[in-house]
Amino acid sequence: MKRRELLGSLASAFTPKQESLIRPPYFGDESRAFEQECIRCDGRCATVCEEQIIQMGDDAYRREDMTIPWCKKGDHVMFGKYAGHRFKYGKSELRIMNDDEILAIVP
Repeated sequence: MKRRELLGSLASAFTPKQESLIRPPYFGDESRAFEQECIRCDGRCATVCEEQIIQMGDDAYRREDMTIPWCKKGDHVMFGKYAGHRFKYGKSELRIMNDDEILAIVP
């Protein structure tokens, strides 16, 4: 099972009324590079960002190894803190990212 399929199946299993955090398997190591104090629970959780998709390019999810689009316009998705390219547009900060930088869909 590929990482995208695993995280997709985890994210789609949540109902809107549940509050759950996906804890990646690398929490067993001592580096603790991706974790921080969690504001939702008493533990330490991975540093990720969550935003809404406002537009998708025509080439998104068109590679041979991607069978169907994994997310769509309007979905809230999770991605790494430094993923994509951030820029200002008016008073908003936007981010352009590759389709393989999306980690999960947030229900």
